[in-house]
Amino acid sequence: MNLRISSLTQTLLVVLAVAFPAALGAQPVINATTGKVGVLYSYKVNSSAGSSVVYSATGLPPGLGISSSQGTITGTPTASGNYSGTVSITDSGGFVNSATIVIPVTAAEGTPSISSATSATGTVGAAFAAYSVTATVPSGANPVTSFNIGSLPPGLAVGGTSLAPVISGTPTASGTYAVSLSANSATGTGAAATLTITVAPALTAPVPVALFALRETA
Repeated sequence: MNLRISSLTQTLLVVLAVAFPAALGAQPVINATTGKVGVLYSYKVNSSAGSSVVYSATGLPPGLGISSSQGTITGTPTASGNYSGTVSITDSGGFVNSATIVIPVTAAEGTPSISSATSATGTVGAAFAAYSVTATVPSGANPVTSFNIGSLPPGLAVGGTSLAPVISGTPTASGTYAVSLSANSATGTGAAATLTITVAPALTAPVPVALFALRETA
């Protein structure tokens, strides 16, 4: 049986077996229109199977949902980012077809932008150079009221104040860590930026070398 998911001029077709389908290969991708935080969003996912299918979706941007009968994704996005989810259709016989759906969401106009460096380095067991999180706002826009800081490498913590946060501490595990940073204002939350923190292994102390005096033999 054939089930087809389509969106605008993009058509996605996968043939399903009567029994549990075999491997279908790469899942097709729908690149949906871009949304904006705080602005009503609507995007229609179509199916060649008509009205006899049920639509469902996972991984949509916060604030959005899909109509199970119409396949319309609607709502008001609440957070910016590039979201990749899955939209599926199920017919009356229980056959399912799915596609990946990508929905970019931009920040609301006038929101803060992270302005601090996008990378920092540290070493296990050594004090981490204090990193100050900063942001800027467009001219005439509302000022920054607070910051959002994601998970940090083990041993690091956020100090300072809500308006001037500082990341510091002593790393305890090596690795490369991606930390999400964003800033808030009365207008909304600005686009997230990624701070990459690279922590090197602890420095190895030199091994003492025993010195032996050479004695001449007669």
